[in-house]
Amino acid sequence: MTTMARKCRTCSVTFTGGPRAYYCPACREERKRQTTNEYKRRKQQGGVRPLGSTDKCEMCGGEYIVEGGLQRFCPKCRPVHNKEYDRATSLAYYRENRDWVNPRRYKLRKAWYAANKDRINAVRRVKTARLKLIRQMFDRCPQCGKPWIEPQAIGGRTKPQYCARCQAYKFELNRRKRCIADGCSAFVEGDKKYCSDRCRWRHNKTAKRNKNESSGKCPQCGGDWIEPEQVGKKKPKHCRKCQEYYLHRYKEKKADE
Repeated sequence: MTTMARKCRTCSVTFTGGPRAYYCPACREERKRQTTNEYKRRKQQGGVRPLGSTDKCEMCGGEYIVEGGLQRFCPKCRPVHNKEYDRATSLAYYRENRDWVNPRRYKLRKAWYAANKDRINAVRRVKTARLKLIRQMFDRCPQCGKPWIEPQAIGGRTKPQYCARCQAYKFELNRRKRCIADGCSAFVEGDKKYCSDRCRWRHNKTAKRNKNESSGKCPQCGGDWIEPEQVGKKKPKHCRKCQEYYLHRYKEKKADE
């Protein structure tokens, strides 16, 4: 596991953590406390899934046996969602920090593509012609390998290189709604906007921070902006009151240890 400098999503403090470390130790403890209180509230209302019960997968809709409180997908869809989530978060992190993650590689790749654009497009045309040849020789779909079924040309476009089965499958995936929370690609049912309470809380928290920041208030507490003191290389994005609060809480935790 690669540990490096990360920026907390809540208080913007720089700390050392792994690829999935999104919050600093202080904010992590605060989130644990909120999660525990939310769990107790849902348990009193009967909204907790007992271990061993059955639930529906958020990706394929099939049933699975609940093995953990945070489980959302069946064993078949879990690795697919993990890959999609890792890909989305990795690209988002790279695009946000490309200036210092690997600026030389970014410039070289951009220059290389500009110099070899014609050759790259030629290779793509050869690949398309090869797929057509496979379909003509074996009368099978190059995508799924099943017997060929002629697809339809939708919206005046050319017919795809895969069969009608793959076309229907891709159309169904594009038609289904996905969770609107950043970094989540799970499917939602009906008129829902979020796949889980966790994504709804995270999305609303981010929207609230952005609203407070655009109105000139503290993104964290929503109070009047008071310029904080510089700690380390960068100034925190929350106000002076939040800075004193987090510092006081950090000192109390160190004293308890």
